[in-house]
Amino acid sequence: MAFNLMVFSLMAGSCTSKAEPLQVEVIKVKSAKGEFYFSTEMAVTDKERRRGLMNRKSLARDAAMLFLWNYDQPVQMWMKDTYIPLDMVFIRKDGSIANIARKTTPHSLQLHSSKGDVRGVLELSAGTAEKIGLSEGHKVFHRVFK
Repeated sequence: MAFNLMVFSLMAGSCTSKAEPLQVEVIKVKSAKGEFYFSTEMAVTDKERRRGLMNRKSLARDAAMLFLWNYDQPVQMWMKDTYIPLDMVFIRKDGSIANIARKTTPHSLQLHSSKGDVRGVLELSAGTAEKIGLSEGHKVFHRVFK
C-alpha cells in the first residue's frame, strides 16, 4: 500500500533566519513501501547550500531540502548549527540512492560522506528513511536526475 505525503506548504514559519525563501518543488521518492512525496526546498547555489537547514527549530515530516550540484562529485555534509536530527540521502545522477546517513546528530561536526560521486543530497527529518523503507538503490525523482 502506497503512503503518500502530499502537503504543499512552504516552511516559512520554521526558519528563524531572515534569509530569502528558497524555491520549493515536490520531490517523489520510490522505496520498497511505495511512492512518497515531499515539499522540498531547493538549495542550488553555494550560498543556499552553505545555509542549508542551519538554525531551523523544526522540519515538517513531509518536508525536505534538496542540495544539488551541477556535476557529480564526492560530497561530505555536517550538522554544524543544525538543531534538528536529519536523514541525509546521497543521490547519484540517475536518481538512485548511493547511501543514507541516518539520524544524524544536531550540532555535530562529524562528516557524513557519499559512497562515490553524487549529484545531490536530500535531507529529511530523522527516521523518515526508515519509516518509508528507503535504502540504497531506491530512486529519487526530479528533473535533474536522468
